[in-house]
Amino acid sequence: MWEYLRNDNLDANEYFVSQQQFARPELKFNQFGGTLGGPIIKDKLFFFGAYQGDRFQTVGTPQTVTQDTQAWRSAVLSADSTTGVNSVAGLLYKNFNPSVPGTTVLNTVDSYIIGLSSSSGFANYADYLCPDSYIAVGATSTQANAIATRMQSLLGVVPAVDNIAPLSYLSTPSSPVFCSTPFTAQAGFVGRDPVSGISNMPFQESSVAIFKSQTQTIGNLFNGNEASLKLDYNWNANNRSYIQFNWWKQTDNFGPCSSACARGFTNPQKVYYPNGQFSLVHTFSPNILNEARLGYTANRNLITTGTPGVPDINFDDASLGFGSYSGYPQFFKEHVYTYSDMVSISHGNHSIKAGADFRRNLENSEFNVARPSYYFEDPIFFAADAPYSVSAGVNPDLCGVPCTLPGGLKSNPSSALQSNIRHWRNWEVGGYLQDDWKATKRLTLNLGIRYDLFTRHKELNNLATTFDLGPGNNVVDGVKNANVLAGTVGTINGVTYDCTSNTAIAQSIIAGVCGPGGFAPSKSLGKGDHNNWGPRVGFAWDVFGDG
Repeated sequence: MWEYLRNDNLDANEYFVSQQQFARPELKFNQFGGTLGGPIIKDKLFFFGAYQGDRFQTVGTPQTVTQDTQAWRSAVLSADSTTGVNSVAGLLYKNFNPSVPGTTVLNTVDSYIIGLSSSSGFANYADYLCPDSYIAVGATSTQANAIATRMQSLLGVVPAVDNIAPLSYLSTPSSPVFCSTPFTAQAGFVGRDPVSGISNMPFQESSVAIFKSQTQTIGNLFNGNEASLKLDYNWNANNRSYIQFNWWKQTDNFGPCSSACARGFTNPQKVYYPNGQFSLVHTFSPNILNEARLGYTANRNLITTGTPGVPDINFDDASLGFGSYSGYPQFFKEHVYTYSDMVSISHGNHSIKAGADFRRNLENSEFNVARPSYYFEDPIFFAADAPYSVSAGVNPDLCGVPCTLPGGLKSNPSSALQSNIRHWRNWEVGGYLQDDWKATKRLTLNLGIRYDLFTRHKELNNLATTFDLGPGNNVVDGVKNANVLAGTVGTINGVTYDCTSNTAIAQSIIAGVCGPGGFAPSKSLGKGDHNNWGPRVGFAWDVFGDG
């Protein structure tokens, strides 16, 4: 039996963490276990067992991050309270503050906007406040007015400054364009000076992100339990066998972390690796021996989300976002069943081995993409609930054509979100023959051949997707001739395809809609390779001839 323990009782705080006046991160390395073995029946049955438990908790190397200030979060919440708006930003700012407060201000509201820190290209307050800015990039009048109204209530309006500020998307150096609707004064919540229009309110600060981990952040850590048990049995002089089982389970309460982990968005993970095998060795004669094996291995990986109701939210300025990766939760479950048999024959100067391996793979998985990802130019657009892009695994039957938001959802959708659970199956089969031939006293030849068959994975419910090529002499031509461009009418191989309707445009990548090729459902991912032969030729030379 054994136990090893290391903790943080005598550790000094890390420098950058101490600078933030944050408590010393937890550290715990604890390993314990034991082994036990011996005979059960004298000279017949033996056992050996082992167990090891690992309890780890630590943090990764502190990382510098850019995060929102308490002043900015308070401004958004105050704007919500005063105007009666229940913004998503306000809800998240209220409940998911960064875990470590910042101390160094990187940007005020004024320096962020005027300094072109946003990827939006907006260069002054008027760009954010005027509806014309949003119409210029494709928003409807209703959308533009809604965003501008929110911006004005949050950032405030100083007419003497904002009415004479040229709009970045509409102006040229020689021809400035101003907001078509004159601004009226509003106080806002970021403390803009009523004369100069300047805001010195802290907007972003530098801080340290501390990601807790039990398995992945530092080194090759393991948090969980490992156990094994083996039984050996000697039947008689010609037969012996053993059975062995191994258990491996890892638990990480934090899981794979993105920067949003600094707000508490963890991704708990559990991994299981049980496996077992049975072996029977039979001696037919002094020259012939056979070993048969049966085996089973499982691989089960489950990743969940600590806060599943929050989408994945990202900012183009790389500041601290919200939510877990949109591909979580996900699970992967694999079952592998194996059978192998090998016969060894010694005959004169020949040592021959022949055998076969059979492996059956069953893979079941779900990579859930139902929880969307939202992308914002900057935290100011986030405060206005105005993302520039949304990605999610949405069934087209839920949307009208074209599917635009807001207003694009059908009132009576015909089906729910499509499941992405998949059930993959395949076989792996191999056979071999090898002869170690002692041709002379000094020369031994190794001659052999092996054949392997790896069948292509098949999906039980025909839910695989492949790309069907169009006509052509090569892959490039096949891709070009798969379909006509969305929004056009064209002819491929003598057939005319009209791809101008909204429905056709929305489904243009599907085979048969705008051309003979495109993406199509399939049972497998393509044809297999059945020509995997592996010859083997080698030799060993006894230099001195005394072997």
